[in-house]
Amino acid sequence: GRVLTQMLIEGSDVILCTEEGYVQKISSAGINIWQFDTKSKLYCNPAVDKGKFLIGNDEGEIIALDSKTGLQIYRKKIAAPFFSGITINDERAFVADNEGIVYSLQVEDGNVYWSYDTKSRILMNPAVDAENLYIGNLKGELFSINKLSGKLNWKSDLGGLLNSTPLI
Repeated sequence: GRVLTQMLIEGSDVILCTEEGYVQKISSAGINIWQFDTKSKLYCNPAVDKGKFLIGNDEGEIIALDSKTGLQIYRKKIAAPFFSGITINDERAFVADNEGIVYSLQVEDGNVYWSYDTKSRILMNPAVDAENLYIGNLKGELFSINKLSGKLNWKSDLGGLLNSTPLI
């Protein structure tokens, strides 16, 4: 199927997601290691960290897979559909839904630490540094949010849609 999201490299293997909802891990020799059917469309850029592969789907669920075996660890309904990407930092996953709500989740079990409503659709991956998360929405607003508390540090109206992930 069509791959519309970022592919991930884990060691010498590639993990990719198809629009139709399949997650596949392929070796550097082109051999299929595992495949998992999420049974939902995938438009969210995935993330992998410490053996956990995370993806958000079109049903508003976060799915965690064991990146070695492809077995499901958890599947949790969190929000509206996910079209942004997931960023993992310090045992937390950061992602935004299609309604502009940013979430901080426990990587371990998918429980929500906090959420922040930007009030407009988000397509980019959150960028995270030692203290803060940075993300922009399609209204052209750039946000700095404390990554631990979820409190707004500042917001800046840049006057045009933000559809690209900031680099830190």
